[in-house]
Amino acid sequence: TTGLLTALGVPYAGMLGTVAIGRGISSIVGSSVEYEHTMDLAHSILKAHDGDLSTFQSRFDEMSKHMRQIGVETQFTATQIADATKFLAMAGLNVEQIDAAMKPITNLAIIGDADLGQMADLTTNIITGYGIKTKDIAAVSDIMASISTGSNTTVLEMAEAFKYAGGQLSTAGISFNEASSAMGILANAGMKATVAGTGLRAMMMRMINPPQKAKKVLDALGVSFTKVDEKGKKSIKSLQESFNDLHKAGAGIEELNKIFDKTASKAAIALMTNTDDLKKLTDESINSFGIADTLATKRQDTVKGLWYQISSQFTEDGMQVFEAMTPLIKGYMHDILDYL
Repeated sequence: TTGLLTALGVPYAGMLGTVAIGRGISSIVGSSVEYEHTMDLAHSILKAHDGDLSTFQSRFDEMSKHMRQIGVETQFTATQIADATKFLAMAGLNVEQIDAAMKPITNLAIIGDADLGQMADLTTNIITGYGIKTKDIAAVSDIMASISTGSNTTVLEMAEAFKYAGGQLSTAGISFNEASSAMGILANAGMKATVAGTGLRAMMMRMINPPQKAKKVLDALGVSFTKVDEKGKKSIKSLQESFNDLHKAGAGIEELNKIFDKTASKAAIALMTNTDDLKKLTDESINSFGIADTLATKRQDTVKGLWYQISSQFTEDGMQVFEAMTPLIKGYMHDILDYL
């Protein structure tokens, strides 16, 4: 290529610029083709399960415009947004739910320095496992952002922990705020991700259904993990209540080992010795409205973040030009296929 451009009289600096432009065009074309392919797949998935096909196309087009705008405003490209859209569609979200969920999910991905498609997949796993409604994804994003900044854990580590313990925590009626805070406390004690998740899962199983050996120790301490309301309905106490009761009853390592067994006793010890911090993290997460958006905005206001945004804007502009030419390009390609 260098020899050819030189022979044609293209100056060396101009030659480098030409190569760079060529690579840029190639990247934009590749992004445009990949975006169209991925969004077509998302379109097919969403249409197959949509309850109002008469308005589906207009609603899908409106959502697509919003997705592209998020791509311009954040460090993620339109192709990455399309990939996340596909994951959300495969998880069963509809057009309106994806439209509302994408910005909170991009915030989490920015804060956690994670792949957007991966974060979309993990977030839907969390809300499904915890029984959280899709409309509350923004609140989930704020809670996880609050815990990740107030403790020694990351958004990705929390998502991994929820994969293992979310079902048990939800079944026990532990609030998402307190469950997330417990993961922060365990992370401060050196238990993160899978380790935190397996520890919490084993711990909750013992709290929901204590074996006979554990019941004897609890009875001797005068502690119960359940409470009964005025209507006679029995439920599991909050983590803070349970571990405060154990602490006041004078439970030590030996008792906790018998109640929770070795698999979960380390997690239980960390929670019992840090109930004040557990309450503090939980209270902060309850009052965390808007924190994910604020943190994501700050993360993007760096040289690296701004460069990503500039790159996304260039890609978007190039894609718009390419899309305008798509009908002509497709016509040429059909002619080639007919000829072949």
